[in-house]
Amino acid sequence: MAKLLMLKEWLTLDEAAVRLSATAGEPVTESDLLRLAIENHLQLSVFIDSNVIVRDVEFEVEEVDGQKCFILGDGAKEPSRIDGLWDLAAYGVGMSEMERLFRELKGLKPGARIGHSSMGLYLHDEEKTMMLEVLKLELKFLNKAKTGESESDSPAPEHTGKRTKTDPALAKEINDLLMRGLGDHGPVIDEKLVSYYRERSFPEQCLIVLRRDELLSFEGRHLGVGIKAELTPTERESSHQIMAAMAAMAKLDLSAPYKAVGILRKAAELQGLMLPASDETIVKFLSGPARKKR
Repeated sequence: MAKLLMLKEWLTLDEAAVRLSATAGEPVTESDLLRLAIENHLQLSVFIDSNVIVRDVEFEVEEVDGQKCFILGDGAKEPSRIDGLWDLAAYGVGMSEMERLFRELKGLKPGARIGHSSMGLYLHDEEKTMMLEVLKLELKFLNKAKTGESESDSPAPEHTGKRTKTDPALAKEINDLLMRGLGDHGPVIDEKLVSYYRERSFPEQCLIVLRRDELLSFEGRHLGVGIKAELTPTERESSHQIMAAMAAMAKLDLSAPYKAVGILRKAAELQGLMLPASDETIVKFLSGPARKKR
């Protein structure tokens, strides 16, 4: 996978687990990746193969207990559609879905937060400059009576429900509480024929993945691993030509590499630069352009 890794923009969780198992030198599972994301050590993303409806949301980033957190504000009144790769906010539906997948992979019972979330599903770009709230669309239909029938001909709807006794003095507080709850579940954009509501479940067209760059960054931060970039033969030849041209400008004789090392060390010291400690390492870099020159 290492040779193809740089050609991939993202990896599935099972592919990422195989890669991290190799670099960490110990077994890493998909559930490990989900746990790391839930605990804010790893940023997971979603790949959307068929567009979803979203709206821009105002937000600020604040630090709480040493962790950077999103503080959400008002949302735009115009919906749009997106697809492709977006980062998943570990909040609301996103957090619930990660918890659900984690428990499913570990063979655990669903937790209390699993299922629909009243907090919605939020995505953001890699640079965290844009926050999007995922919406679902519901069409509105006008019910009309059949020809020849009046509304009075239609039977009145029956009202059924569970009754319970309560203190009448609490009626206003209960009503206010219910109204606030209904407001949270109301449409966020209401048009003539359609309404847009917050998405409270994880869309089927969203696949949880891991960005390649986030994988490499995680390896560098926690595993002390950096990807080794291999030059192609053409790139290596070009680098030799560039170094030979720079050596000619500096009147540096590459046919005497050890003498050139001494000159380079003095120049680096004047510029406050640090060269490799071993002369052999520097000679190895200078030998390519020297051979090319001959």
